Amino acid sequence: MSKQYRVVFSQYGTKLPTEANLYKVIVNDGRILYVDGYYYDPMKENRWRTDEEHYEAVKNLIGDRENVKIEIPAHAASLICCFKRHGYEVIVNRGDINA
Repeated sequence: MSKQYRVVFSQYGTKLPTEANLYKVIVNDGRILYVDGYYYDPMKENRWRTDEEHYEAVKNLIGDRENVKIEIPAHAASLICCFKRHGYEVIVNRGDINA
């Protein structure tokens, strides 16, 4: 059974919360299973995080899993660059649900 993992950033911002969820994708039968999530609210914590800090948190979320793709909204250009710089395959989500 072929599987891959995908981290999907559903929210990203400097003043808004950042949220990313880890899913396991079972390629053979098309199932997508929620594994775990990351959420950080800078307003509640009274501290903003850098892209590198978000990257470190998501890296901990991924752990030793292999075959991981990262899906990030197009407006988060600096976060896209951060994950690419660390060697991850990044899918840029442009918000087109028909793509």
